[in-house]
Amino acid sequence: MLWSPGDAASFSNTHPELAEMFVANKSHPGRGPQSLTAGSNDVCVWRCPECFRLFERSVVTQATRLLCAACAYLARGVAKRVAPEGKSLATLMPEIAATFVANLSWPGHGPATLYPRAGALCSWRSLLELEVAHLLAAATGDEVEVDVRLDGGRRSAERLDLFIPSAGLYIDLDPAQWHTDATAHARDLRKSEVMAKLGLRYVRVRQPGTPPVPRRQ
Repeated sequence: MLWSPGDAASFSNTHPELAEMFVANKSHPGRGPQSLTAGSNDVCVWRCPECFRLFERSVVTQATRLLCAACAYLARGVAKRVAPEGKSLATLMPEIAATFVANLSWPGHGPATLYPRAGALCSWRSLLELEVAHLLAAATGDEVEVDVRLDGGRRSAERLDLFIPSAGLYIDLDPAQWHTDATAHARDLRKSEVMAKLGLRYVRVRQPGTPPVPRRQ
């Protein structure tokens, strides 16, 4: 007969966050966190809260850890890449940092924690959008929002370059470099149709040489 701890000493009560990762007990099938203590050598199957992969680890080892080995290694690597105060992208290159949108390689790490030469893959706003936004704000005195997300009734929200709240006006800037090929033109046509259906004030500013798009521009 296997010994069971009291409720207060069970793994479920002493380590509730880790107990939620429990999947199965390989050493003693049928025994779960409520029947184990943090010092148990039972080998169990756990689900990583970061990547959701299954992995095996003894309860006594799991009591001192959270992530699977792969995610823990990645987390340690990312931590070593955090820029100290005074050496971050935000401090050394504020104009570039202002165009930051998201860190695709290390989510959660932005300009304040990235080195200028970090190898992370990130998404960025166009400097053109920021420059036009500054010019519009200076000329009108109105607030101008950059990189606005708008729910167009699709799985992913529509992305608009600029928005002037006081005028209820959405603006897209279409330089020829990114809006000339057939794929980009089809995307521009689709977005214009979506904006028309939504009945919103919307204009496109297209550089000469780009294929025409119906609606106001």
